Amino acid sequence: MVPPKSRVVWVLVALVLAAPAAQAAAGVEPLRPDEIGPFLDRVAAANRIYSQDMVAYQEYDVRLLIMHWHFTGRVLKTSDVAEVVLEGAPALFPKEISATLFEVADWLETFAIEYQGVESLDGHLYHRFYGTPLPGEESQTRWGTIWVDPKTFLINRIQVQYWWGRVTIQQVFRTEGEFVLLDHQQARVDPLGIRADVRWTEYHFLERQ
Repeated sequence: MVPPKSRVVWVLVALVLAAPAAQAAAGVEPLRPDEIGPFLDRVAAANRIYSQDMVAYQEYDVRLLIMHWHFTGRVLKTSDVAEVVLEGAPALFPKEISATLFEVADWLETFAIEYQGVESLDGHLYHRFYGTPLPGEESQTRWGTIWVDPKTFLINRIQVQYWWGRVTIQQVFRTEGEFVLLDHQQARVDPLGIRADVRWTEYHFLERQ
């Protein structure tokens, strides 16, 4: 659920990041100020599954220079906490990557959000939003940016700035029954230079106590 508008800062940035001709051709126009709130309501609904309690299993393929690792992960999400257990991961690998999507799902409630217009990435147009933690909210994130598909309302790209560095993630989803679930991610960790492919293999939803 998107919080009351008094808790969120809506800022429409005049700069449009994609060429007007490309926007018109694709039928994607920058959101008007009165459209931002309803759009984020739909983003929250499309990604609400990640606010549920669950256990998710992952497979990692990670590279750094000539080094290469393959390992597995388990994410336990309960209430507002995502606990990550990695088996076989190198010590330098930041496990915050594993929980990033769960954290982003909470941003609409805990971050001040700015709308930054339409941006073209890899031939696709996305609505871009930037956020910083609201005063009083505890977060390891200094700031974050999300790129949202204007048709599906799914978050296809994430960039998060932590105190130790920046993580950029591309995301692909799959459909299982009534659910649209994260299928795999391609992540880049800077300045460490780590590249990671993460496949989400299984989801098990838990009943909240």
